[in-house]
Amino acid sequence: MAGFLRALAGSTKPIHTPVILDPVNALTSVAILYFRPDGTKLAISEGHRVYRDTPGMGQSFKRFYYGSGHSEHYDLAVALFHACNWFRPDRNKAIRQIFETAILGIEKLALTYANDPSAAHYLFLCHIKILEAGLAPHDEPLNGDAFRIPNWSGNPIASKSCEVWCADDLAELKAINEAFALAIAAKKKDAPFESHIEYIKGIVSANCTEVDKVKKALLSGAEIEEAKSTMGCDKEGMPASSKVTAGGAGCGSAARKDATAGASGSESDGEG
Repeated sequence: MAGFLRALAGSTKPIHTPVILDPVNALTSVAILYFRPDGTKLAISEGHRVYRDTPGMGQSFKRFYYGSGHSEHYDLAVALFHACNWFRPDRNKAIRQIFETAILGIEKLALTYANDPSAAHYLFLCHIKILEAGLAPHDEPLNGDAFRIPNWSGNPIASKSCEVWCADDLAELKAINEAFALAIAAKKKDAPFESHIEYIKGIVSANCTEVDKVKKALLSGAEIEEAKSTMGCDKEGMPASSKVTAGGAGCGSAARKDATAGASGSESDGEG
């Protein structure tokens, strides 16, 4: 019935189909929730970007029209899980602030679903547990079986995302981490923090655009193996430059600070 009403209203997006989200887009989108008004929710665009729905009279209709709902939280959990395994915040203190801020964002999102106990419980039981497990010291990668997380090995979109974010010893993640630390410090002092958030969004938007090129190639009918070869992926589907390092990162683009400093991504990317 809901699908019929949405079609009647002119929406063409399916009610929900699991998608692969860029883990950093997902991670930063959740973290930015901490800086947004109470009642802000997350949604996934047709381009598979995470964005925020700000509270207001039109929020419910917009979410209904675009088929957004808390069923999309599963895709978010999958992306957060892979972020923990790719970037190993337990071993990389220079990026821990992103994950810690993401927990604050999830806690705020759960309060938004106070009238929907099942959704709130899922956020605490799954998303926060994943992030806490990623931050806690551990030797082996997190086991996805406990959270029903699919294996992304060999997927060219995930591989490209890993390649982009893990380059240069996680340089861009470290820049994002620093920006979140500055934003939190400013927020605690009731000082302006939006410039730091815009900087984060600019970096995320630029890198997600690189990943989108692979998505478009696949959607246009290009062979998956050909897409893999352009990424330097090994036979397991992971970037050849992304082997586990002594620092513990599961992956390995130069930081685009000059190109993205102060850049403003839209709430739909970007803000992810």
